Amino acid sequence: ITVVDARDEARWKHLDFESRAEVDAASPAWDLGLLRFNIATRVEVAPLEGADFDAISVAPASGYVGDGDDADPMDMETMPGYAFDLWYAYDMTTHVLTARDVLYVVRSAEGNYFKVQLLDYYDDAGTAGYVALRWAPVSAPL
Repeated sequence: ITVVDARDEARWKHLDFESRAEVDAASPAWDLGLLRFNIATRVEVAPLEGADFDAISVAPASGYVGDGDDADPMDMETMPGYAFDLWYAYDMTTHVLTARDVLYVVRSAEGNYFKVQLLDYYDDAGTAGYVALRWAPVSAPL
């Protein structure tokens, strides 16, 4: 599990799956950018609703979208157009974000495939902006 401190409202954090590290925004290798609850990508992502993380070992052959491919933004999107838009459910009463049951397969900047599951948006103390995700490599489509 990786936890990204994405609390800063002005500075994106960029992850590169191959190096398993945070990288500079200028790096051509970054795969995901995180800013609070927004997740940007410069790669393609296949959302798989209800998929079991442990059951996915091969990337799907189709269904990939990139940022900006969403021609019909959903309600509640504050920055529509991200492939990871609304990875969470928002409770209007409690103002709490809860990760949706969606597994994402990412084709990285280097052409490799990774499965990504968003788990949480809060740290153990309940502070918002700590995005927890688990991820692992998967085989290329058959």
